[in-house]
Amino acid sequence: MMWSGCGVEVTLAIVALVALFIYLTSNLDYWKKRGFPQIPGKPLPLFGNTFQMLTGRKSFSDMFEKLYKDAGDLPFAGMFHGTQPCLLVKDPELIKRILIKDFHAFMNRGFEIDEDLDPLNAKALSSLKGQRWKNMRARLSPTFTSGRMKAMLPMMQACSDELLKCLEEDIRKNSGEALVEMKLFMIYPKLIKKLNLRLSVDEASVFFRNFVEEAVKRREEAIDKGEGNGFGDFLHHLVLLKKTGIKVNEIKEEDDEDKNEFIKGDKEVSEVSWANISVDDLAAQAMLFFGAGFETTAALLSSTLYELSKPGNGKEIQGRVREEVDRVMKEDGGKITYEGLKRMQLLDRVLNETLRIHPPAGALSRIAVENYTIPGTDLKIEKNTMIFISTYSMQHDEKFFSEPSKFDPDRFLHRNEWNHFSFLPFGDGPRLCIGERFAMLQVRQSLASLLSKFEFDLCVEKTPVPLKYAKVSFILASETGIWVKAKLRS
Repeated sequence: MMWSGCGVEVTLAIVALVALFIYLTSNLDYWKKRGFPQIPGKPLPLFGNTFQMLTGRKSFSDMFEKLYKDAGDLPFAGMFHGTQPCLLVKDPELIKRILIKDFHAFMNRGFEIDEDLDPLNAKALSSLKGQRWKNMRARLSPTFTSGRMKAMLPMMQACSDELLKCLEEDIRKNSGEALVEMKLFMIYPKLIKKLNLRLSVDEASVFFRNFVEEAVKRREEAIDKGEGNGFGDFLHHLVLLKKTGIKVNEIKEEDDEDKNEFIKGDKEVSEVSWANISVDDLAAQAMLFFGAGFETTAALLSSTLYELSKPGNGKEIQGRVREEVDRVMKEDGGKITYEGLKRMQLLDRVLNETLRIHPPAGALSRIAVENYTIPGTDLKIEKNTMIFISTYSMQHDEKFFSEPSKFDPDRFLHRNEWNHFSFLPFGDGPRLCIGERFAMLQVRQSLASLLSKFEFDLCVEKTPVPLKYAKVSFILASETGIWVKAKLRS
């Protein structure tokens, strides 16, 4: 009887394993059934084509680089992210359709966050979907007009002055040279210390909500008394908009750039109400801009100093940028001004070239919100299919950029000759990163301030050339850190 019982248990176990195997492999011919080309090589049950990333052997960007190369000359190819069928898109014209022309079919980014479990992250602009996203985008966009960016510059300068002072003191204490690891806390050291970055997710959410609730209350009281002009920060602008509403005509008059075309051309914007916006909604946006904004901005600043500090070509370009900073500052009375930063064209090319080589986010994602037939084919992308665009891979593709591993800012002198959709560090279309202008202004101002006072050399003993990226980070970050030697200009 005992052997009989064991035999039944073994049989049931085998049946269960076979059933599980059939279940896990039953959908692996998803793309073949629908006539789509597929990434060469057989996807693994449970892990799909992303085994090395899911097991921590490759970074997010490195994984997509491999898939991109495996796809060869295909304009798009089916793949599996774990068990989920996804489409990797390589063709710039199809990318243009997904991001802009046929945006209505790919409006959402596709990553689910449970609002009951994580309300702040779920309510952040980057996580919202459909009309909720559109309404929140309309509310936030006026915060990023050129006029409001210009008003925030003095606060950025105050933070930079603090950084310059700390770095100069460190240099003088260390016989004329300081070894610096480029990290997030380097940009706003006092703020990071106050916020205590070791907070848990729950503690951080509670902190941000309480902080925003108190800040909103103080700003509303100041605005009611006519004393609110002294704040001028992101949160102040949100509170002001919440109290006064969106005035599209003011946006058009105030904004001298084309980045707010989503707002300017949308008839529904003036009808978007702030009445139902809660403290949680405002806290969610503050938390998003603090987390995502600071991390990506710090990554861009670190990567730029890495490229400018490398021996040879990097140091030569650093000297050219410094000369440009000196010339423009002299023209503006020895100060860094908003208009002056816009005239620093080499600095702008340097930052764009850094974004090309080291894009903080290596891929874009969208999800089909309806069935979509790829133009010129009879292939249908089904609703809820995830779309991936490997920006890192496209920006390192010789088909789009000659000598892609070479740091050459002057390639951006011929930007009009490229296919625009081969360079997408901030995405494009209505879901273009809303903080692009703020991020670029912040890094321009920080880098100009640093180069006006210091010279930088790469510490090659602690920083590998080329960089090796961390395998467990979504943001493109160095595995060993980026270390530079700073000294006062002679």
